[in-house]
Amino acid sequence: MVPKKKPAKIQSSPSLKTRDYNASPPEANYINLTYLQEIAGGDVRFMSDIIILFLQQSPENVKNLNFLAKQNDWENLRKLVHKMRSPITLVGIEKLLKLLTKLEANTSKLIRLESVPSLVNLFTEVWEKAVIELQIKLNNLSQNNLEE
Repeated sequence: MVPKKKPAKIQSSPSLKTRDYNASPPEANYINLTYLQEIAGGDVRFMSDIIILFLQQSPENVKNLNFLAKQNDWENLRKLVHKMRSPITLVGIEKLLKLLTKLEANTSKLIRLESVPSLVNLFTEVWEKAVIELQIKLNNLSQNNLEE
């Protein structure tokens, strides 16, 4: 009999309210706003609105992602992962898109489910860093828009 492997523990995400958005940006660049710039056609207000919407909605999605992984609710986790793909594409977080692809494949085919907790943890870590970058970018967009 093969012993069951214990799934990795899901880490909790710190609240966005405790973040210092005036801090130095993270070392790596997690966001690429080229696609958003293209569809915005130079409309800084539109870009800002999309970023604000992402910053408002993604904390709840990440919280639910962690919860569903803890509950081993693969079907609802798969649905949530699919739902998260479009907003993440808009703000160009490629590392998160790759993780979403793995999560969606594993949960839809019910394979490598033991890797889901670590994928969700990594997703949360990358998301937290990307959110800081997005907030800094949003502040820069707002300042540049005021100067014009």
